[in-house]
Amino acid sequence: MQRDLLAGLAFLSLTFAGPAAPQEDGPGAAPRSIEEGAQDFLASNPAPEEIAEEWLAWVNQTGTAVWDRPQLTRAQRSLITIAALSVLREGPPLRVHVEAGLANGLSRTQIAEAIMHTAVYAGVPQALRSMRIAHEVFLRIDERGNAAGSRSDEPPREDPMPDANHQ
Repeated sequence: MQRDLLAGLAFLSLTFAGPAAPQEDGPGAAPRSIEEGAQDFLASNPAPEEIAEEWLAWVNQTGTAVWDRPQLTRAQRSLITIAALSVLREGPPLRVHVEAGLANGLSRTQIAEAIMHTAVYAGVPQALRSMRIAHEVFLRIDERGNAAGSRSDEPPREDPMPDANHQ
């Protein structure tokens, strides 16, 4: 239930909320999932008491309905979300979704390629900002000593987004 609630909240609150408080993880911490990233936003962006229950139910229903659809993997959804947030110039939620993309099995190269692809459609200045954000997230993960988010281009598990050259 909590996973579903957090997934739903991530759908909207990560797109419209301000930056999350920095997470202090020890060495070896894995990249945070979208559900984990949403926890920071929940704590810093509460809804008014008069509507909090209905708001959480609506966000939960909407977000969960999208992220749990079986037609796309979570990694594919992460890639789409990274591209959309990059084009929309939504820096704080882009940081959360870059890290969640790693947790969902994307490689750093796949994330960077998605951002580079947006430059053709949304402009190079936008892609430069988004690439800088991805770089900062990767550095933060490296500083936390995360093996799964290491500099390797290999995802931590089977690659959910096959290389286009091998199809």
